[in-house]
Amino acid sequence: MALIYWHRYVITCKTKSWMLALYDMCDYLSILFNSEWFNGH
Repeated sequence: MALIYWHRYVITCKTKSWMLALYDMCDYLSILFNSEWFNGH
């Protein structure tokens, strides 16, 4: 039983880290586009 719970815990952690990485990429891209837009104008 403990192994199953540990496996679920690992999957949850991996999913959360993936989501955080995606959020970081979106933030980075929005900052990049904003700075380019301000430089263009």
